[in-house]
Amino acid sequence: QYRPSLSVNLSVMFAYGTAYELPEKRQAAHFAEHMMFRKGSRADYRQRHEELGHLSVNGVNAFTGFESIVLGNDNVFTALPQSAPRLARLLGEAVYDDRIEDEFFEAERQIVLKELLPIEQSEICAFFRKVDRALWGDSHPYTLAAEPCVDNIRALSIDDVRDVFNYLAGRNVVISLVGCFDEETISAIKE
Repeated sequence: QYRPSLSVNLSVMFAYGTAYELPEKRQAAHFAEHMMFRKGSRADYRQRHEELGHLSVNGVNAFTGFESIVLGNDNVFTALPQSAPRLARLLGEAVYDDRIEDEFFEAERQIVLKELLPIEQSEICAFFRKVDRALWGDSHPYTLAAEPCVDNIRALSIDDVRDVFNYLAGRNVVISLVGCFDEETISAIKE
């Protein structure tokens, strides 16, 4: 005996992470992940972010790793069944809206730098860089992806981040849908 699901879990994962990047463009995927929900005009992105926050019971977040960019808090958005179609449409807008405003780009650059500086300077990060080097060697993408990259973040342009979005558009994406969903939710994902 089981109780049917009363929610929908929606996850969007792109097979593109820091290990895919050229050394001089390292962290463009991470920067793109940050910009995912900051695209469009101020009104557009604020409305989208606020609505995503209301629809998803576990909030709005994303993660970039060596191999992937994953949208969702704890790698998933959880919503009530009636909210799932709108949630899917909003995620699609976040991914495929190609408008990046200079003001938001520079503001997000500061957020990414603030996030990365303490990590890069930590002893534990230095230890794991040594472990990566020992495991993978000097030229392996995992070793390179773990190298300090604050200078890269400072040098990345809007076009570098747009290149990531252009690469992601319709490619190498896995969408998982679990729980109590209907035809309308599947149609929204297809759109």
